[in-house]
Amino acid sequence: MLVAISSHPSTTRRRRPVAGLALAAICLAASPAAADETFGLFKAMCLDTDADAARAHAAAEAAGWGEIPADRLQELADATRSVNARGRLAATPNGIFVLMTGLSSDSDAEFATDVCNVFGFRQTRQWDASPEIEQWVGLPPGRTEGPLRMWSYDLRDGARVARALDAPAGPGYAIIVSSEPTNFRYELARTRPALQP
Repeated sequence: MLVAISSHPSTTRRRRPVAGLALAAICLAASPAAADETFGLFKAMCLDTDADAARAHAAAEAAGWGEIPADRLQELADATRSVNARGRLAATPNGIFVLMTGLSSDSDAEFATDVCNVFGFRQTRQWDASPEIEQWVGLPPGRTEGPLRMWSYDLRDGARVARALDAPAGPGYAIIVSSEPTNFRYELARTRPALQP
């Protein structure tokens, strides 16, 4: 079961489970993913794009990922509490991979949180990019709960610096990883002033 939690870096409340998504049943004739290495997918589509939706979707499109049906996208957006969601998918021999971007419903008039997710459903093996993400962030997870790992950080002089989980709301980043035997979710959440693109 994928667990959804708030993506706002200063919010730690739990959100409802992302279980039973019919999305796993999608067997579209989407082009296969360019690579099966899940950290590479997450890095190319979310980390390297700084959670920018247009850039993330351009990376997925360049990799040959197809459109996700609107009803399935809405189901996933509702389960993760995202608005203005956009998505792409790839069906591969290793499972179904989904890119979903949007805005966290935790956003408000002062701060907006852009989210970029890579999901895997019906995976043939358990993927967990936590070691690679920890190496990329350069910090241990600030929160560990069962299969969930969360890093909250700020950028200072180009370096990632751990953010206190009880820090007041403000610009910053969070990476959330949840890995189960047949599915995974990797999310980058970027909180910024609401009027900044």
